[in-house]
Amino acid sequence: KYEHRRLLGVSHPLYPNIISAIPCMVGQFESGTYNSAFPDSCTLKGSLAAVPGESCDALKKEFSEFLRKECARQDAWLRENPPEVIYTGYFAEPSEIPADSPIVQSLISNYRNYLQKEPQISGREGAADIRHLNRYGNTPTVIFGPGATEQMHANNEWVRVQDYLDSIGILANTILDWCQIEE
Repeated sequence: KYEHRRLLGVSHPLYPNIISAIPCMVGQFESGTYNSAFPDSCTLKGSLAAVPGESCDALKKEFSEFLRKECARQDAWLRENPPEVIYTGYFAEPSEIPADSPIVQSLISNYRNYLQKEPQISGREGAADIRHLNRYGNTPTVIFGPGATEQMHANNEWVRVQDYLDSIGILANTILDWCQIEE
C-alpha cells in the first residue's frame, strides 16, 4: 500500500520508471529464536529510497507513521503490540546535478563527438559516493561508465572491451575539455 501511494505521488524527470528508483520492499524476514517453538519476535528488514528533492527525514517519518497508523491500527494484535520502526544501516541521501551544468554538457558533447550518437541521460538507481561530492563538496560529479547498467555490480559482471575503450576516450576528452587543455 505504501509503495503504491509513493508511485502515485512521486515523480522525477530523470526516473521515467519511478518504481525502480524508489523501492519499498522487505528483503529479509527473521522470526523466532528456535526452530520448533512459536516465534516470540519478528524482524523485517527492507529498503526504502528517495529521489532528489525529497527529504529523507520526512520520508522516514511518513513511512513510520504509515506503519503505525494505517497498518497496526487495522490489526487487533498489532494495536496492542505496535511495531517498532528503527532505521539502521545504510541510507543514502539522494543527489542530483543539473543536466545543463558545464560538466554534464562537456560529457554529453564528448560522447556525441566520440560515438556519433546521442547519450541516454538518466538518474542512477541506487547509491553512489558522488552524492557527497555534489551535496557537500562543491564538486560537480557525474556517473558515467561502460556497458549496460543491468550488468553493474551483478554476480557475473562484465563489459565489452569496445565499450571500455570508448569510455576511456570519452572521459579523456572530457577531462581535456574540463581542464581547458587544447589538443
